[in-house]
This record gives sequence, structure tokens and C-alpha cells, in this order.
Amino acid sequence: CIKVSIESTGIIGIWNSELPEIYPIPTRGLLMIKGLEKGTAIQVADVLGKVVIRTVSVSETTELNMGHLAAGSYMLTLSKDNGDRMTVKVIKE
Repeated sequence: CIKVSIESTGIIGIWNSELPEIYPIPTRGLLMIKGLEKGTAIQVADVLGKVVIRTVSVSETTELNMGHLAAGSYMLTLSKDNGDRMTVKVIKE
């Protein structure tokens, strides 16, 4: 596998495996993340960098409830134990 940094798509980071599916963006409440390895750390931060959601995937598909968050832009960060890390901009309507 080759490490890549993808910035033109709004994804920034180094990820050695197939990129997970993250949808819908923008979201009104529920954000789906498919294709994760069990144990992947999931973090959502607001524009000031304050972490508003922190969890760990327990299966290949994770559903994040963002319904309680104010409308705006957030950064979703996925991190694996092997050092792989990616950040995606998520918009909450």
C-alpha cells in the first residue's frame, strides 16, 4: 500500500487502506461512516478545535448522531492504531 495525502477532495491525511465512505455531507443529524476497522478512533471538533464527539468504532459501520450540534462546519478525524489518520470537513445543517 502507498501512503497518500488527499487535499483536493476535502480529505487530509495519511491512510494506507481503502478510504471509508462518509455520508451524507451535509448532514442534518446522522452521519454514516462505512468501511472502518474495528477500534478506529473517531473524533468531531468544531471550528475552534473543541472536541464535541469522541468515540471508537466497534464495527465496520458507525453512525454518529450530530443532531445535538449547532449548524456549521466540523472536522471529523479518523485515527487507527497503526498511525493512519485522516480528517474530513463535515457540514451540519
